Amino acid sequence: MASQIGEPKFLVETVASEAGRVVGLAADGFHHFSKSARESLMLLEGLGVEGDIHAGRFVRHRYLARVRPRKPNLRQVHLIPSELLEALRADGYALRPGDLGEIDRLKAGLKRKMVVDKPDRPKFRCGVMAVVRSSGRVVIDDNIEVLIPSKPLKSLPAL
Repeated sequence: MASQIGEPKFLVETVASEAGRVVGLAADGFHHFSKSARESLMLLEGLGVEGDIHAGRFVRHRYLARVRPRKPNLRQVHLIPSELLEALRADGYALRPGDLGEIDRLKAGLKRKMVVDKPDRPKFRCGVMAVVRSSGRVVIDDNIEVLIPSKPLKSLPAL
């Protein structure tokens, strides 16, 4: 997905793409509230971020791993637009990459700011979850292109 990873291998027809630049990276090997900032990450095809607690072929989030342990992991990488963090900072929420976990535990009222009630938009404006389609290292300032699948988009089950 980033310039250093090579050609992305997406398995869905795309109708749009968003180009940008990586401004922050975070990962953690444990189930902590927030993730630790990193200068680079190694993405592993079909697994996620090397060394991150959520990497794996099957779902790794605690609740879903208990109730559906063989469910495919569709939450390998969380992509958050920097514009969202900037907008939340303007509303008084000092956030950095890696902070968006259980959002109301971070600061009261933050979850309400994340909800969007508009037709043809996802309910939450907290970025998108992605699956790694090709392995490679991604670093801050890499160019990135996110390919958006054709509609209808499907919401992931709640955690």
